[in-house]
Amino acid sequence: MLGLVQDGAGQRIIDKTVQAINEDKFGAIWFATQTGISVFDGVNMKDYTGKDGLPDTNIYSLLKDKDGVMWVGTHDGLCYFDGTKFISIPEILDKKGTEDVPIYNVFQDKQGAYWLATNVGITKYHNKKITHYNASTNFKNIPIYSTVQDSKGNYWFASESGVYHFDGTTFKNINDTMGLSSNQVWLIQLDDKNNLWIGTNSGLDRLNLNEFYQTGKTVTKHYGKEEGLKGLECNMNAAVHASDGNIWFGTIKGVTIYNPRFDKTNYQETRTHLTGLRLFFEPADFTDYSSSIDTLSGLPNELVLPYDKNHVTFDFIGICHANSTKVLYSFKLEGADDNWSPPVSRLEVTYSSLQPGDYTFLLKSMNNDGIWNETPTTFKFTILPPWYRTWWFYGLCVVIVVASIYAYNTYKTAKLRQNNIKLEKTVILRTKELRDEKEKVELINKEVLEQKSIIEHKNHEITDSIKYAKDIQTALLPAQTILKKDLPESFVLYMPKDIVSGDFYWFAKRDGKNYFASCDCTGHGVPGAFMSIIGNSLLTEIVAEQNIFEPANILNHLDSGVKAALNQNKGEFERRDGMDIALCAFNKKTMMIEYAGANRPLWIFRKDCDGVCEIVKPDKFAIGGIDLEQKHPFTPHEIKVEEGDTLYVFSDGYADQFGGERGKKMMVGNLQKLLGQIYTKPMEEQREILLNHFNDWKGDHEQIDDVLIIGVKVQA
Repeated sequence: MLGLVQDGAGQRIIDKTVQAINEDKFGAIWFATQTGISVFDGVNMKDYTGKDGLPDTNIYSLLKDKDGVMWVGTHDGLCYFDGTKFISIPEILDKKGTEDVPIYNVFQDKQGAYWLATNVGITKYHNKKITHYNASTNFKNIPIYSTVQDSKGNYWFASESGVYHFDGTTFKNINDTMGLSSNQVWLIQLDDKNNLWIGTNSGLDRLNLNEFYQTGKTVTKHYGKEEGLKGLECNMNAAVHASDGNIWFGTIKGVTIYNPRFDKTNYQETRTHLTGLRLFFEPADFTDYSSSIDTLSGLPNELVLPYDKNHVTFDFIGICHANSTKVLYSFKLEGADDNWSPPVSRLEVTYSSLQPGDYTFLLKSMNNDGIWNETPTTFKFTILPPWYRTWWFYGLCVVIVVASIYAYNTYKTAKLRQNNIKLEKTVILRTKELRDEKEKVELINKEVLEQKSIIEHKNHEITDSIKYAKDIQTALLPAQTILKKDLPESFVLYMPKDIVSGDFYWFAKRDGKNYFASCDCTGHGVPGAFMSIIGNSLLTEIVAEQNIFEPANILNHLDSGVKAALNQNKGEFERRDGMDIALCAFNKKTMMIEYAGANRPLWIFRKDCDGVCEIVKPDKFAIGGIDLEQKHPFTPHEIKVEEGDTLYVFSDGYADQFGGERGKKMMVGNLQKLLGQIYTKPMEEQREILLNHFNDWKGDHEQIDDVLIIGVKVQA
């Protein structure tokens, strides 16, 4: 006996936990352990560790391939032995970062390809070509513990989700819903009769591959303690098909040998008997409801139950001398069930609230090898209807109904004659009243039409005034051609909610800089339009007349100008009106953007940003309004830009629009995502995409606010 852990005389394996054993082409025995490999040539023991080239010293699998080369699956990599040292193949594993990828099993198929069972799926290695089967292809990131190839050249994999069949294209999972005793499969092994043995943590299952390929059905037989399996939980890859036809299985309680010569199919049917009949779960005396009681079974003959005795329970048993614990039952109640029940192990079945009628209870059972009774056991009985559902009761009801209808019609005919006389008098009176009411209604309608004409005239005058105000507002706004002239790669998406808008855009060119701003005034419609006129005029005055060119300083003066124009913070003249603004100044010579903002940011998409937005945050207070707390000067920002970068400033109307399938707000995040998808496109095409997306999102919903977006692509 070779000493495994003892010190002193004899040879000593490097570690007491042996996880795999194999014989090389020279007859030496290889022992895979948790701390390396020991090789015994019959005389000497040699140990191999990481210094000999092993990628990891925890060894799970040993494979001698068709050429006699020994392959080693470790806790973190695959290698082979060249006669002197171990050569690793690091590129074979689909690693994520520094995560270890254990190889639980190495298998070589009939074509010479190597299949690696790992904790993240399966890897195929053939002629230096690597194929991974995991979640990134058409499989899953689950641990695979073993691989076999059947007689048809297809593959089977053991996993913690059952077994998988792979025909080279498609994976099919077979699990505990299809006959397996457990989904935790540690080993798989083929035998001489084209059966696949599946070792789980609940025993062994045998899958008939002939039936699987011929019919597509998964026909299994379970082997547990009743069949002689001492340890139900199998060990990983602990199975071998010996040359004498026996199969050896390693479990947590030792080794079990399966000898197919002693595994005979039991073709004897079970003897199935009905052992009792109960009403409402309790034993009952059926003497008054039957012609007689069977002296052998104790069951009633020709049973006829009243309608209120419609809750019956059948007790039964199937006798199988080979293994009574494996007997399963299927039943059907003709008159209530359309199909046979699934196989069950319980010894009773209850039918409640049965309707009146004739019934036949059918029962069959299956022995330990899946053989069913050819002829089921039967029991017939009848449930009578209640008295109010009998033919004589229905006849009586018909007579009563006919008599009632005749009496009712006679009474109603006399009553109708009297009512007709009264009705004629009432009609004459009501006709006069209706004529008077008609004259009053005609007079009222005439007055309503006159009022409608006045209202329509007033409404037309108001609408004309607002449209004229729109013309004035449009005339005050800078022409978009100004922006196009100095910044040709740009667009303005401007959509007022009403005829006039509280949002406005502003452009200017001063001091060698191109200015552009997106402004959102308090409110929309006419009030917002007044604020936009004030804001537009003040911006032009500050830059053109006061010669103030820094965006932050411009906003400081704009804040003071709005408050002065609206007499804010002056007693009874206090008003909360104000505006949010994003103001940018672009210097083509220095390629610098100066920016300042009041509640409105600047978004920058760099030309190589892959759709990731750079956000320059604004100050969190508005232009104008009542100073509830001390304001600070607006913060200046200077940003270096490059040709091809794209800038966006905008109001909140686009992102706040309700719409979509659920009628919710679009939100700023979705606007940012959309711009990240289109920022590389021509600017006019971007404007069309934004416009169409807004209309599609809005759908039948009302536009809730003014919309303004300005986009500028940087050009030197």
